[in-house]
Amino acid sequence: MSAEFDSQAMLNSWRVLGNGGFFSITGLFWNQKLGLYRAFVTNEKNSIVLKFTDKVIVITPDNLQDMLTKLTSLLQIKK
Repeated sequence: MSAEFDSQAMLNSWRVLGNGGFFSITGLFWNQKLGLYRAFVTNEKNSIVLKFTDKVIVITPDNLQDMLTKLTSLLQIKK
């Protein structure tokens, strides 16, 4: 698993199935950079991309730096 900050993770994405922006952006999306991915987003500029062996998830925590710090310590990954 990996996690990285990417403020442009959702750039040029196509919504496959989901909500495109009424209070949140949630569902399945596709773009050339990430392929098919699931998003749980309220602020695209705070996107963290979580890559697993079989899926990609984009999340946007309220406190970006705190989340990255916690993920780094829990998963022993590089920012």
